[in-house]
Amino acid sequence: MALGLLTVRESPRWLASKGRSAEALVNLAFLRKRSPDSQDVLHELAEIEAALTEEREARTNLGLREASFGRGNFTRFLIAFFIFFLQQWCGQNSVGYYAPQIFTSVSNLFTSSSRPLMSSRSVTRVPLTRCSQQAFMV
Repeated sequence: MALGLLTVRESPRWLASKGRSAEALVNLAFLRKRSPDSQDVLHELAEIEAALTEEREARTNLGLREASFGRGNFTRFLIAFFIFFLQQWCGQNSVGYYAPQIFTSVSNLFTSSSRPLMSSRSVTRVPLTRCSQQAFMV
C-alpha cells in the first residue's frame, strides 16, 4: 500500500488551493483522460477556482469566537455535548460492551439449542432493544 501511495497524484482541488494551478490543470486532465487544452478540463478547473474563492470569502473574519458562538453554532455544540454526556452517564456503552457476556451467562437457563444463538453479538441486541422499549413504555 505504501508503494501505491507513491504513484497517486495530488488532488487538483488541493493543488489549486495552494496556488499551483498549472499542476492542478495537468492532474485534472490526467484524471479526466483528456488533454490540458480541452475545454471541459479548463471549465472544470475554473469551477474549482471559483469555489475556492467563494470559500475563502466566506471564511474571512471567521475566528474561533465566531465559529464557536456565532449564528447557532453554540446551540449545536450544546446539543452534541449533552448527547455525548448522557450517553456516558447512563452507561449505554457498558451495556453494549458487556451484553454478549451477560446473555451468554443467562443462556444457561435456555435449552442447549438456543445457546449459540444467545451468545452471538448480533442477536443479543434484539432482546436488549426490546427490553429498552418496554422500559420506556411504562
